Amino acid sequence: MNTKRPDISLVMPCYNEESAIKTTVPELISVFNKDGINIELVLVDNGSTDKTEEIIDEFVAKGDPVKKIKLEKNQGYGGGILKGLRACTAPIVGYICADGQVSAEDTLMTYRLIRGREDRTLTKVRRRFRQDSWKRKIVSIIYNILMQIMYGWLGAIDINGSPKIFSRKILGIMDLVSTDWFLDPEIIIKAKYLNIRVIEVDVEGLLRRGGASNVTIGTCWEFLRNIACYRIGGALSQWKAKINKMKEFHAKIKPITFYEAPHEPKIGVENSPEEANLLCDIRILKQKRFKDSRGFLQKVLSASQCDGEVPRGEVYVTSANPGETKGKHYHKNMGEWFTVVHGKGDLDIYDPKSNQKVSIPLGVSVAQTVYVPAGLAHSITNNSDDLLICVAWAEKEYDPDDVYPFS
Repeated sequence: MNTKRPDISLVMPCYNEESAIKTTVPELISVFNKDGINIELVLVDNGSTDKTEEIIDEFVAKGDPVKKIKLEKNQGYGGGILKGLRACTAPIVGYICADGQVSAEDTLMTYRLIRGREDRTLTKVRRRFRQDSWKRKIVSIIYNILMQIMYGWLGAIDINGSPKIFSRKILGIMDLVSTDWFLDPEIIIKAKYLNIRVIEVDVEGLLRRGGASNVTIGTCWEFLRNIACYRIGGALSQWKAKINKMKEFHAKIKPITFYEAPHEPKIGVENSPEEANLLCDIRILKQKRFKDSRGFLQKVLSASQCDGEVPRGEVYVTSANPGETKGKHYHKNMGEWFTVVHGKGDLDIYDPKSNQKVSIPLGVSVAQTVYVPAGLAHSITNNSDDLLICVAWAEKEYDPDDVYPFS
């Protein structure tokens, strides 16, 4: 079993999909693994009454990269996906139906399109040549036209097409709430408002691998009702107001300062690895420390200080005795935040490529949090006569293969 952190987490909602997931799950794992991509499949058993749960348990027992989420009662299409998204651990997340109507190869292609541009992009499929009945096709055409009329051009033609793949950072900002079939349009509508580019790729719509469609006449009426209610109701306007307040907050309060490197990278040309100055990416956040007769309270890191979402790797506490140095290494795949809450010391940061160095004081008298991006070597030295205690927040869980000694 691969213990490395996944590159992508895909949620697959499963409601009575015993016949479909027997083939769709192994195919997805195989196609991604052949391309050298670590995939995490989050299978959500959304109140199934068939053998779906047993089959998921078999995948887990075999050591497949599968995470099981069990919902005793069906919580709706969107409800199941939202539960799964909260359990994802990869920096890139998404979801796909269990029925196999989009091939594993096309899903891989959709993922490839987002690599390197995930922070401002959402990738999805447009199902062409769908093997549906003529009635289903007409309903789909009318639905998608109505969406464009009600909300303007949304950057996508097949609104409900999945997989939909995007950065996990976007989740917290979107604040998704739809537990029914309206989750797909909610994502596309909010992506438009956030200026997130939607890349839609044409794929062949295949026949279901098994089971029966859960889309009924009642579902069609539900779609129509939601299109109107979401447009004229208060949910969307309230979310927009919340986003506007966040924008105003970040425009007025700028708690982040950047370290000024000895020289600036060249502008207008691509800098070579030797010329690139990673020290420019160090971030210093001023924090508050409160102390009285009972003890002290010191802020370490808040969501508003790191673009709306704190790192999801791990938090740890490290200490250093007087005169001792900890660290002397760097990571290629993750950055870390450091805050000293007891004692004092110097955080030394080095650029292994340029051999430049900066020393930043940390301690009770200079309460601040420092971000060291991936690629920069770092160490902390206790230069006092007291114990130094440092709280660190890593963007990813500890990986011994991502520790490179440097002195």
